[in-house]
Amino acid sequence: MNKSTFIYGLLLSFWGSVFSIFSIKGVMDAYSFLTTAIPAQGTVIQLLKSSSTKPKQSIKYYNYRLLVEFTTKQRKPTKFGSNASNNPPAYTKGPQVEILYDPENPQSAIINSWGEIWGGLTIATGVSSVCVLCGLWLLFAYFPSKSNN
Repeated sequence: MNKSTFIYGLLLSFWGSVFSIFSIKGVMDAYSFLTTAIPAQGTVIQLLKSSSTKPKQSIKYYNYRLLVEFTTKQRKPTKFGSNASNNPPAYTKGPQVEILYDPENPQSAIINSWGEIWGGLTIATGVSSVCVLCGLWLLFAYFPSKSNN
């Protein structure tokens, strides 16, 4: 194996570890939020449209985030925008959705679905883990084992 294998192994292991730390922090934050969050029913009041254009193309792509309104236990109406955006939209305007909100900061709310809570964290944790494993594999491939001698 050449020296570039060693360098790629170090880089993948290092950056994969860094991203793994952020992913684990995200999982811990999500768990902490879920232990204190209060469930409520919200209403989708608007679809927030965002657009993007791929470089070197003139095609526009649209994604939709939900704007949800709910009432806290203190009877305060609150609105929040969902974290995830989809095309096609996950909901239309009008239906009820179950949400979870922080009683200390009601605008810190999420739609109570697996994808909203764990989807991004699962992808980030998976990608960072694959980077660490590939980096370690390259590092072990760089150093020949003593049994081959």
